[in-house]
Amino acid sequence: MKQLNRILTITAIFIAQISFTQEICVKFQHGMGKQRKAFLARHHFKEFKVKCNCGNNGTKVKRCSCKISRIEIPTGISKSAAIEILSKEPFVKVVEDRQRISIPPVQVEPIDSENIDHEKNTWYLSRIHWHEAMQVIHEKMNTDLWNNMFPIIAVVDTGVDQDHEDLINRLLPGFNIIEPHKKPVDDNGHGTHCAGIIGAESGNKIGIKGVGYKCYVMPIKALGSDGVGYNDDIAKGIILAINQGAKVVLLSLVDTRPDKVFENAVKYAEEKDVLVVCAAGNAGVSNKHYPAAYDYAISVGAIDYFGKRASFSNYGRDWVNIAAPGTSIYSTFTDKDGNDIYQYEHGTSMAAPVVAGTIGLMRALRPNMPAKEIKKHLMDSCSKNRSTHWTQYGELDASAALLSLVGSEKKILTPVNPSNSFKSKTTDNGSERVEYTYFIEKIPVHLKELRTYIKGKTDSEKLHSYVYMWDDSSKDYTYLGGSTHMQQNSDSNSEFVIDINTINNLNTLTQTNSSKIKIIFESERSIHNPIVKPFQIVFSDIQLICNHSKT
Repeated sequence: MKQLNRILTITAIFIAQISFTQEICVKFQHGMGKQRKAFLARHHFKEFKVKCNCGNNGTKVKRCSCKISRIEIPTGISKSAAIEILSKEPFVKVVEDRQRISIPPVQVEPIDSENIDHEKNTWYLSRIHWHEAMQVIHEKMNTDLWNNMFPIIAVVDTGVDQDHEDLINRLLPGFNIIEPHKKPVDDNGHGTHCAGIIGAESGNKIGIKGVGYKCYVMPIKALGSDGVGYNDDIAKGIILAINQGAKVVLLSLVDTRPDKVFENAVKYAEEKDVLVVCAAGNAGVSNKHYPAAYDYAISVGAIDYFGKRASFSNYGRDWVNIAAPGTSIYSTFTDKDGNDIYQYEHGTSMAAPVVAGTIGLMRALRPNMPAKEIKKHLMDSCSKNRSTHWTQYGELDASAALLSLVGSEKKILTPVNPSNSFKSKTTDNGSERVEYTYFIEKIPVHLKELRTYIKGKTDSEKLHSYVYMWDDSSKDYTYLGGSTHMQQNSDSNSEFVIDINTINNLNTLTQTNSSKIKIIFESERSIHNPIVKPFQIVFSDIQLICNHSKT
């Protein structure tokens, strides 16, 4: 032991005279300190002393509790050679170059601060059916444990404005990875904007409403004022957030290269039952970006007001999981003078916190449900349409996600006093049409799926059908779907079946306990069908099958 200490002392004096200009990141196996020290001394590697607050109260330590060390290598040894040497040692778990990672380029939209309508400008809440989701929260959650049940969402970013009027009551103290002795103050603005989308306070009559409602936001400053940081600092931020109780971690930052240190931190989240939500990136390409492309991460692309992919959003069904609103997102910000303001921004950085906030609500509703199951419910409840074919699962639907957690049951409704036989009437354009409207009573609230099943016979050679539902609140019909029936022999009646499943546009159909279904059958006149014959419809079965949440 004395001889080993003597060798280490001599080596330390020698190392002090060596020039160090390069750094790499290493995660060592636990409990092999002697071997590690001897190895580093033998190769003239220097373990960089860093201040870290990963459970060490900001004290100056060589290795923090997250076990990620920064190693300086002497001039004359390449990084690749050093990494190869370290990777062969049994006490080295992960070794990686120290890489720079940044927030995606974000577009800022100027606003008229004098005439701003805060409520109107949070269009993304309506797009994800947030208000309907909040009905589920209020109906299903135990109000006696209300505040204690909302989880912590960590925002690993540029920090957060600690005193913003719309965030101050939802913020936890947080941590500064770059300068542990300081608060995680935002000197960029990006982190504050993301935090507001998640946690802006509801019901305070100022600003906006955060998607996460009463979820707590933990600021983790791992990026500098230029929006750039290092993989080891971000990894430490992730691990620190998890160790401090976060149930969701938001990473609105990207790199084009995979990184073992970073990936190891995401895997740590999986081990600790924590979900990691990542921005897919704003390059408008299909190339994988990280950390979003890691298997366990939830990768979020951006859509616009109309549900189409934002032009800047990265895409790819093999790695972008879900789409969420990411254009003209209005949220908290701080101007250069430190004043509390609000600002529009565009980016997948804005879409990711919309998803993170939704997951926060899900974890509040089902605090004991494993993270993997929460993720499955989130993905399976997405709205699938042509506009989101560039993702794996589709567009975020917060209401459907929460409803999927509370269970569902089916209810079959039949028309009140239905007629069963109709003859067509000639329309002004020469087509033949049958219109049939029937009333439905006691439609369940919180519809998840609506199936319209109609069976009957017709003597028409070609018949188009269209099914609508009347909405009393909007005084308008919502199109549920349609189909085309054709038969070869016009001399005999042919049986038809209309079976339409509707999973979208249901939020407006649950505002009343009664409604009516309108069915249109039409034999259309056209260039290819100039002569249209009258036809007859005979119904044999009409059902409305509602898949809804249990009460």
